[in-house]
Amino acid sequence: MNVAAVKSLLSALHQLSSQHISGNSQLSGQQIGSIAFSVERMTSILVNNLHRVESIWDQIAAHHLELANCPNPQLRNMALDSLDHSICSVVGSEKFQGISSAPHPLKEYQSVEESETRSFEYAVLSPLVILYSSNKNIDVQMGALKILLHVLESVRVIMNEGLATIPVQCLDECILVTGAYGAQKTDINISLTAAGLLWTATDFIVKGLSGSPAQKANHLNEEVQLGVSTEEGDIAASEEGVKRNPLQQLVDYNKLFFSVFSVLQKLGADDRPEVRNSAVRTLFQTLCTHGQKLSLSMWEDCLWIYVFPMLEHVSHLASTSSKDEWHGKELGTRAGKAVHMLIHHSRNTAQKQWDETIVLLLGGIARLLRSFFPLLQQLSKFSSGWAILLAFLKNSILNGSKEVALAAINCLQTFVSSNCPKGNLESSFVKSVLDIYELVLQTSPNYKSDSADKVKQEVLRGLGDLYVQAQSLFNDDMYLRLMAVMHLMIKSSMNSSDYDSELGSIPAVQRGILEIIPMLRPTTMLSSMWSPLLLELLCYLNGEESPLHRNSKVREQNSDALANGTKRASVEQGHINGTGTKGDTVVGCGWGILFIEKLVPIMVNLFLEAPSNERCSASPQVIQGLGRRPSIA
Repeated sequence: MNVAAVKSLLSALHQLSSQHISGNSQLSGQQIGSIAFSVERMTSILVNNLHRVESIWDQIAAHHLELANCPNPQLRNMALDSLDHSICSVVGSEKFQGISSAPHPLKEYQSVEESETRSFEYAVLSPLVILYSSNKNIDVQMGALKILLHVLESVRVIMNEGLATIPVQCLDECILVTGAYGAQKTDINISLTAAGLLWTATDFIVKGLSGSPAQKANHLNEEVQLGVSTEEGDIAASEEGVKRNPLQQLVDYNKLFFSVFSVLQKLGADDRPEVRNSAVRTLFQTLCTHGQKLSLSMWEDCLWIYVFPMLEHVSHLASTSSKDEWHGKELGTRAGKAVHMLIHHSRNTAQKQWDETIVLLLGGIARLLRSFFPLLQQLSKFSSGWAILLAFLKNSILNGSKEVALAAINCLQTFVSSNCPKGNLESSFVKSVLDIYELVLQTSPNYKSDSADKVKQEVLRGLGDLYVQAQSLFNDDMYLRLMAVMHLMIKSSMNSSDYDSELGSIPAVQRGILEIIPMLRPTTMLSSMWSPLLLELLCYLNGEESPLHRNSKVREQNSDALANGTKRASVEQGHINGTGTKGDTVVGCGWGILFIEKLVPIMVNLFLEAPSNERCSASPQVIQGLGRRPSIA
């Protein structure tokens, strides 16, 4: 049959089917049978005329779209199944593949042929675009997406096994297509699958980065700039490798790497928590796993183009998200009332779910600081990046939820504990961490009391870890400041409820204070600090004015600025100068007898551990102070 005859036959089948289609969703079995006959015959005609499919495709696709828009669900499913079969038949045909790949001796003719092929490719897929974008029926959208899953399966095979074999110009397209699958909103499992494929792609890309002669030459150039000794033969060998493998230069692995990060950055702001959390995990897992293979310039781009903007954007979305509680998906009715799926109280608002994403971001930052801090210090913009990170941590502790605050504190603790033993920290970094702890205790957090206590406990643990890990970096001034920050903590807990004491136990924050005090014993280099420490504890015991800083210099009032724009007050200036009010100096008055009983043996043990000269110096005050506590005599 010629093309005209085939078109006439298709028109007749179309007419037979259309005369049974009506606006009523209720159709008889005979009507549905007639429509099914027409659809089956049209699909059969297409399969047997794949060699001239361009001439008849529009006619067949139009009828499929007509049926897909019918109110009858059986007809919609019939149309989607037939469209699925038709598209797969066309795309998989030898004729179609031959047009796409067969070279032609005349380049001009081949260019025209490729243009026509791309146009027909769009025509084959356009029904899916129309169904997904214009049809509001969720079943139809799901059906269109199900057809596209054939493409996803192909992409999955390529991303897992075929990236090394496909044409160079298709690599970036595969990443973009995978990103498009991740961004679609119809099926969350498809988005999560796409995020996993992006992680797989990074393995291939990083192997290319580490094996690329151009990349090796780039690393050598950076070493030269950093003053690292390199042999001239190494540079010459890298340049020679580039010349010997010109095809290897065709793949821009840097561009591919950042294409993946660009997709992950967009998915990291997705309104579906599962998708954005998966993207955040993938991004930081990539950096932590392959960071050693990245050049310094790539690290700069990763942080300033992707990581820091993601921090800012996610923080903004979290702060502006809704605090209204959600009701779970309606499962049915009982006694005339709707029954909803239960949602855990920690995830029942949009803001809580965004907080979960921020916690993942902070965990990723902690991993980077633990593994790559010496490398990050070599970056040209390290100082400004460090300032941005500290500001983000301050804001997370002061203005975030309890979970966010604890994650930020854990980030600081991880930074200190992983880098101090290796000698990677200078005193300025220790001071910056101490600044944040001081700021937290000075500012009233936006938490409920139980959450605030938990945050204070973590700050206490952080202070103890900071001193234990960084003892060698502490001088007398820093130690006195640490004691002043501890004074803030003790003051903030003196109004604790006596409920625990009545039950025969000590409140959690006060237990934390008792645990950390023995950790603050001065080192040999800080032997002169034994007397101030003992006298400070004595004042806590008796509720008297602390002489700790009477003779020390007063720190500047305008030393630092708070995140909210106000200037940071010095640590209990009245306490330091001895000019505070009674409420400032009488620290111990809010504590129960249980705390005092626990504090005395700790103080005695520290007194016995002190060097003899320091012990003699403090003995009169200690004996006098203990004698004034008849309740513990």
